[in-house]
Amino acid sequence: MINTSLGRLSVFDLLHVRQLEHSASLPIVEIEGVKICTPTPEFLASIGEYLNRLWGRAVDATQAYQVWLLYRHSIHKSRVKFSVVGDIAHWFHLDATKLPGDMVLGLVANLSRVQAQEQLVHGTFNSTDYESVYQLVLLATGDEKQALDARSASMKALIEQETRRTRP
Repeated sequence: MINTSLGRLSVFDLLHVRQLEHSASLPIVEIEGVKICTPTPEFLASIGEYLNRLWGRAVDATQAYQVWLLYRHSIHKSRVKFSVVGDIAHWFHLDATKLPGDMVLGLVANLSRVQAQEQLVHGTFNSTDYESVYQLVLLATGDEKQALDARSASMKALIEQETRRTRP
């Protein structure tokens, strides 16, 4: 339950706002590479009507806009939170909802290392891109010497590949 200065909102109320948003086909504006949907007066009026029925009092466009922003913020926070929970479940095979916060932060901090190790194990990288190989091995192992050795091996593989390609 979310308390606002206007009244209380449940998760189901926010889901109703979501349904209104999806049915409204809101215009998308791109500002500095970020796509943002913009509410129309008709959309805000539909939120106002819903909140009027919910709370039994008139809700103007500004108040409807504030509730819509609250919905958008709640969705973003949930998406980020459950994205982390999903990543931890996938990569570490752990239930993040049952872990202490400092452990979750530690796992998230090591997520890129685990992903790099996975790439190395499965060979899902370009072995002749010597700079990428260097970065990947350094991230996966934390060992500068090992990363430099991998870069040298990658350079050698690239030279051999180019030599074979150019020979008649």
